[in-house]
Amino acid sequence: MKYYRLYALLALLLMASTASAYDFETVCSTGQTLYYNINPDSISVTVTFPEYDSACNNYYYGYNMPTGIPIIPETVSYQNNAYTVTAIGAHAFYHCNGLNTVILPQTVTSIGNYAFYLATLNGHFVVPDQVTFIGAMAFAHVHNLNEVTIGAYVDSIGPGAFSGQDLRIVHYNAINCKDLVNSILDIQGNVETITIGENVTRIPALIFSCSTVNNTLVIPNSVTCIAHEAFLDCQHIPSVIIGDGVTEIGAYAFALSYNLTNLTLGQSLKSVDDCAFLDCRISGHLVLPDSLEYIGEYAFSGGEYDTLTVGSSVNFIDIGAFDLNRLLRQIFVKPTEPPYLGYQYLFDQQDQIPVEVPCGSLNAYLSDPNWAIFHNIIADFPYHLTVESSDLQMGSVSILEEPNCAQEAVIKATPEQGFEFDRWEADGVTVSLEETYTFRLEQDLTLIAYFKVDDGIKEEYGPLVKIYPNPAREIVTIESIEAAEVQVYNALGQLVKTVRGTNEIDVSTLPSGQYSLRIYTTDGLILSRKIIVK
Repeated sequence: MKYYRLYALLALLLMASTASAYDFETVCSTGQTLYYNINPDSISVTVTFPEYDSACNNYYYGYNMPTGIPIIPETVSYQNNAYTVTAIGAHAFYHCNGLNTVILPQTVTSIGNYAFYLATLNGHFVVPDQVTFIGAMAFAHVHNLNEVTIGAYVDSIGPGAFSGQDLRIVHYNAINCKDLVNSILDIQGNVETITIGENVTRIPALIFSCSTVNNTLVIPNSVTCIAHEAFLDCQHIPSVIIGDGVTEIGAYAFALSYNLTNLTLGQSLKSVDDCAFLDCRISGHLVLPDSLEYIGEYAFSGGEYDTLTVGSSVNFIDIGAFDLNRLLRQIFVKPTEPPYLGYQYLFDQQDQIPVEVPCGSLNAYLSDPNWAIFHNIIADFPYHLTVESSDLQMGSVSILEEPNCAQEAVIKATPEQGFEFDRWEADGVTVSLEETYTFRLEQDLTLIAYFKVDDGIKEEYGPLVKIYPNPAREIVTIESIEAAEVQVYNALGQLVKTVRGTNEIDVSTLPSGQYSLRIYTTDGLILSRKIIVK
């Protein structure tokens, strides 16, 4: 009797530990039996698993069926009622290693915790755009899954949703996902590439932190915000290109990404928060865009850039923003008013780094106590002049006087034998007809000298004659002689205008370009001059 009672108790315990987890089952079009729970709304269902053994913590479904490629239907019928399939429930395909993949219907909006944990999904799995929720560990440690696409309307993703060893490529298309509490990947994974979709507007906090991505990361122009810790501790990223739409980079967004050496910042960036690029080994020339206004504490600390350019709109640089960089050797600061500068730790001799500030702002920087840590602040001329010859066989060019804050630029064109100088051009517009050209540089500028074959015909200068303005828009005036007749020729040698008995020529109706004047004086001289009409 004693043994009978013991066996009966064991049987009851076994029955208690094995429970049905579904309301009904059906066979889908591809032949697999699928299990469903009716949702509280009574018109939709969730795909689930058949049984759970609490004693062994086993979801029975995963160790046998289904196999192959089940196609989950949009609707199922049970007891003469039709139900819409709206969710893949928690553990639904837990450990289903006989699968090849699963085809989800367009009606599914939710994928629960551990839904495909340890299952097999070969190749590329696409989370449909209609899905809004992906639970924790939903696709964790899935076998043979090497590429995944996250749909456009996902707005919540659980921790570790795509963690594991086989995943290599993540296509992230979620337009505006909520911030996460932990990464969807993990540091033991093998993700190599993350692509961000062209419609994504925000990259949420922590989403890709601690990932193993090791290819260039491109943030498209559609993104406006990279939230805090989004790529924290991604130790293998070599290069980041941030699009022109990004206005904000959150705290620790790329911090501790030790192999990040190449960084391009977009032209709309307003704020870089605390420690955003802390201990990233950014090298070369770090250029902060003119749109940037705020730089948080330790934002670029620990870098390896040797040159730093601070954009013209920066008004606040917090403590340690650029410190702990032994390689820094030159700083260009473009704001005309000194930005607030928090304390920066400088290595030996770095207080002597040239800090070049705008023309006219030198005294303001020298008298600002926040900038007193630098002992070599100098005026910087911000514009760059480039001169080129259209054909080096016809002539050469040189800069006689480099422009600076107090000095105009002087450039010279020198024709080779058999050629003569024709004109200086900037962006396709003639700016001077003089071989030696003096001017004040007010923007970055490239000037090109054009030459022509010397045909032996020279201008007859005769007496000193002044023609002004040149270039002209309306009236050209001739001084120092009395003109009987003036003929105007275009660049093709065609006569386009003749005036008599006046020293003023109306050029307002002439197309823009270079023209030649043939001047017949009252005392019998014939003179030639060139003008430019704008």
